Amino acid sequence: MKSKVKRGALVHIPQSVILVDTDYGGPHEFKAQMTIPLSIRETTEPTIGVVTEVNEPWGYSRIWCNGDEWSVKTDEIYTIEGEEK
Repeated sequence: MKSKVKRGALVHIPQSVILVDTDYGGPHEFKAQMTIPLSIRETTEPTIGVVTEVNEPWGYSRIWCNGDEWSVKTDEIYTIEGEEK
């Protein structure tokens, strides 16, 4: 079962996930349609990122990955959970 993604979570981003850089105006302007993309990147290999914001109604999250912040569909990323000791 997939864990719910939360702000600050470390996430696994699989290969072939589309990352979108938009003219993001902050949480009060976080929309599903966003704006015209400034750039788009498809991951060529699995990577990790940190969730900076989640917009549940629209199904998108903002993540910090490879030195940039991106918008990504929340259902395409997976929470990395630590081991219980």
